[in-house]
Amino acid sequence: MHTVNFYLNLIPLQEREEWLSAWAESGDRPFCAIEFGGPVSLTMMRGREGGIGIAPKSEPLVTEYSAIYLGEDAYRNDPDNYRQAIKTNWQETGKYKSWHGKAEIAQNPVYQEVLSLFLRNTWRSWRTWGMTGGLLPWEDAAGWDVHKPGKVATYAYEPFRKGPYVTAMDYRFYHCYNKKDRTATGDVLVDLNAPTMAWIAGGADNFTTKDHHFITAETVEKQIVLINDHRNPTSFSLTCSAEIDGRTVFSVTRTGDIAPGTNRFIPIRFKAPSVATDTTGQINLTATIGGREHRDEFAFTVYPQSEKPGLSLSVYDSDGKTLKKLKQLGYAVRSWEGGTVPGNLLVVGADMLADSALPMTDIATFAKNGGRVIFLENQPDTLRKRFGFRVARHVSRRAFPLASMARHPVGAAFDAEDLRDWRGQGTTVPETAGDELAKTSNRFPRYGFHWGNTGAVCSAMIEKPHCSSWTPVFEGEFGLAYSPLLEMSYGRGLVLLNTFDLINRTQDDPVSRKLLTKLIAYARDDKRADSALPTTYLGGKQDGEFLKKLRLHFKPVRSIPESPCLLVVGRDAQVDQDKLKAFIANGGKALIFPRKTVEFLGFSIADGVVSKAGAVPDWNVCRGLSLSDFYLKTDVACNLLTGGTAGVGLNGVLGHYQTGKGEAVILQLVPDMLNAAKYDYYRYASWRLTRAVSQLLTNLGADFAADDQFFVPRTIDNTVREIPLPLEWKAEFELKVDGTNSQNARLIDTVNRGLQEGWHQSDFDDSAWRTLKAGTYWEAQGPYWNGMNGMVWYRAHVFIPKHMQGKPLVLHLGSIDDMDTSYVNGVEVGRTNKQNDPTYWSTKRQYPIPEKLITFGAVNTIAVRVFDNFGDGGMYSDPDALKIAPRKDK
Repeated sequence: MHTVNFYLNLIPLQEREEWLSAWAESGDRPFCAIEFGGPVSLTMMRGREGGIGIAPKSEPLVTEYSAIYLGEDAYRNDPDNYRQAIKTNWQETGKYKSWHGKAEIAQNPVYQEVLSLFLRNTWRSWRTWGMTGGLLPWEDAAGWDVHKPGKVATYAYEPFRKGPYVTAMDYRFYHCYNKKDRTATGDVLVDLNAPTMAWIAGGADNFTTKDHHFITAETVEKQIVLINDHRNPTSFSLTCSAEIDGRTVFSVTRTGDIAPGTNRFIPIRFKAPSVATDTTGQINLTATIGGREHRDEFAFTVYPQSEKPGLSLSVYDSDGKTLKKLKQLGYAVRSWEGGTVPGNLLVVGADMLADSALPMTDIATFAKNGGRVIFLENQPDTLRKRFGFRVARHVSRRAFPLASMARHPVGAAFDAEDLRDWRGQGTTVPETAGDELAKTSNRFPRYGFHWGNTGAVCSAMIEKPHCSSWTPVFEGEFGLAYSPLLEMSYGRGLVLLNTFDLINRTQDDPVSRKLLTKLIAYARDDKRADSALPTTYLGGKQDGEFLKKLRLHFKPVRSIPESPCLLVVGRDAQVDQDKLKAFIANGGKALIFPRKTVEFLGFSIADGVVSKAGAVPDWNVCRGLSLSDFYLKTDVACNLLTGGTAGVGLNGVLGHYQTGKGEAVILQLVPDMLNAAKYDYYRYASWRLTRAVSQLLTNLGADFAADDQFFVPRTIDNTVREIPLPLEWKAEFELKVDGTNSQNARLIDTVNRGLQEGWHQSDFDDSAWRTLKAGTYWEAQGPYWNGMNGMVWYRAHVFIPKHMQGKPLVLHLGSIDDMDTSYVNGVEVGRTNKQNDPTYWSTKRQYPIPEKLITFGAVNTIAVRVFDNFGDGGMYSDPDALKIAPRKDK
């Protein structure tokens, strides 16, 4: 017998079910998988890559990993003893007392539920592939409570009888014989490890498939699997039926014999009945094999025939794949390649974000002016390298609706059953992968060998951005930190970024089709106006620096504004509550950081402890928030809202105040209160709470620098040696002087107010500035600029890829009329004026950039202060001359 320790662990469940398919076709038999079953407890640790020496003493991530399969239930059912043990077991940064064999992990009900799911699916599939038992789980699959001391007396050994050879043994070894200590997971294991098995499997093409969505009049195909691993022929009997909406649509009764070591397959085949609305049905099986009864059930949904939408769409799709699919669905489509978009809706086809010809500037302008844009799915590397998103490393078979999006036209239309195990395969990524994945030092792929795309729902789930206006509609993967559908209000428009496999599929699923049509209908019917508000900040340096790190567009103020806007109130801000109430009643909005007073805006505030956060409140201002955003590994002491005339949510962490035309949110817990630098079990909590702050700001009307950056994709060609500077720059006058007055030709620059106000700094908020194009004088760009001399600041934000590190770089700005001082990330890199260059108005600027000033693999800020002495002024060279490029050595 061939045996091997076999750790597939957190490889997606569907892929581990199919893993044995190659062995079933040509592998050596018999085979025994040792220490195999569900994900072992060490897999649920932060230090899992360090092996058995490091993993047991690292941070446990049971809840976050379990959420991949359980959704928010992983957080709701997170047990108190597990959370308390995290604090008591912690010793210092990155180090815990060993978790190996601890009940807080092994008997954790969240972990047990995931184990049961993995055991049930894996045992069924692997035994159907031809394994005759031979599956020995590590930690006994956590199926027994072994945490009792002492020894237990056994019975005398009898030859040929199963059982212990010794008369006494440690309880932890004896427990397997004791049914009293068996957990629900142990019950699953005992049931599946018996000599016989019966279950409802997928169709004849692949019995591991879980297709459960069908259309009226479509043929439903499943099969009954009967397994006899006795050493003798065994009789069986079974009854199986399928019912939907009170009707029986299939039934079969069968008896017979099964040879030893044999699997028998009995087809289930029926036509899905006609339904007017989405209707759920169920297949039920009762089978008896060798006197042992087995039961199984399988839920499915039948959908009515979809109507042809008849909507006309503008589509950017250079390879024709999306155009073809939309035509099949009944849309009238026209190809768009740039410029004006007929109608108010643009669909950017699957994989088109990798197309260098995609006119992102036109799309940004269209959206900002009120257009609706849908970006369909793209390959993970495109999203990572061109747009800077973090993308999940596994193909997802499950996604979950966000409770906070229950009123969203798309979010409300689907539940967790809709968003799992779709028919066919996704084609966004290859079916198998190995060497191209990042590897660890032991030469195995870091994220495991990818084994097929069966049941794919999303092949490139994006981590919810933390410093932008992107709002998730659904969520999934590790810690529910990712989303397959994001939306962003942009100017007066709407941008939808989809990564569900809707176009890239071998076979349509009724839900994938429904989701695509819902997306298009939502974008078509959306009536939003420009919801962004000018954002101000009242408070000290600490919270102000936090807002800068979010790249929030805001301006500091010294008192509560009189005009409506979005006001962020820092912790140390002294606030006149009457003035604040009047500001809100007049249409102002506010996000208020933690208050320590006894009473504020009608809320009572008292010392308290944040334990589980409870449900996210059903307030519009909480759209896009998840219970996972407020998950704390252990309790945290802080001042909590205990009541008042307004709404209190998340057990006192959040308050909602409304009066007149405005509203305010009080948030009593912000990231730096967790001190995650010391207590590293709060690292994920701090990170997710940062996103929660950005989401609240977004919902109140804020916008972020990263919102614009989406429309400036990075290059992914590592051979590119030059980075073009943008055509359009943010710009503003520091000082205007009438250009028609000849006396101003001798103007001398002495003030430099822009430098004093930080216009050269990378974190300066230039969102309210006007736009100037490079390549032409500013006098030719509208009445605001015409006829004026003086000082104008230009600012641009440029991504510099990591592969350019180590190459001496030069900033090329072409000719500037008349003089300039230029900065990179707040530091001067060069200047040209009449003191150092007699032909200053025509000299081509070439300023070396010290490498220490550049953040490689990130966005960098270029600021140019232009002094126009006389006549036309500005950055007037051909835009192609404006670039960052490696120095050319002579």
